[in-house]
Amino acid sequence: MTFTTQRLALRARTDDDLDDLLALWNNTQVQPMLHSHPFAPMGPKARKDIGEWLDGCVFGSIVTLCATDSESVSSATAPATANTITNANATSEETQKPKDKGGAFMGFLALSIQEPKNRDASVHIALLPQYWGGGYAKEALTFLVDHAFRWLGVHRVSLVVYGSNVRAIGLYERLGFVVEGRKREALWMDNKWEDSVSMGVLRREWAAKYWEDQS
Repeated sequence: MTFTTQRLALRARTDDDLDDLLALWNNTQVQPMLHSHPFAPMGPKARKDIGEWLDGCVFGSIVTLCATDSESVSSATAPATANTITNANATSEETQKPKDKGGAFMGFLALSIQEPKNRDASVHIALLPQYWGGGYAKEALTFLVDHAFRWLGVHRVSLVVYGSNVRAIGLYERLGFVVEGRKREALWMDNKWEDSVSMGVLRREWAAKYWEDQS
């Protein structure tokens, strides 16, 4: 099964994706946004763990470019990582050509639920730096949040973002997320303390914003 948006294809991961996923985690611009563990190279064991983590999510997908959009990728500033945590200070001018997988590997998109009875899902997304700033993260997140509410019975969707990442916070607010809390100086990154900002959106808020019947 593959879901498609205007420019993206979201499909299940295969073992062929593990090298791409490990390379994504080892990208020096991406890894600090994916977790709060020490910033260090990740080896073969992590390759297996990443695949198992993605498989364990209630929704886990590889993000690729649709064929019609895989020939031209604009470079820009602004991050497309938002897992859990994002940073808006990196830039890249790289481009990537499509692979023989139905489109160029861009990254992953996932939804996890820690406690099913609470129906509170956490969104995870990470894209390669060459896809930052092109609107791909917004496109992917809009699909996933809508899918979570329509099909997965989720009551709310949550995420955490660096307090200094005002661009990402602005994106999430435009999507419908609201700031729910700020944990001051909770994250150490690049020789400074960062605030951890919690954001969330409820099903009824999403319905009022995007669904005509507001069901």
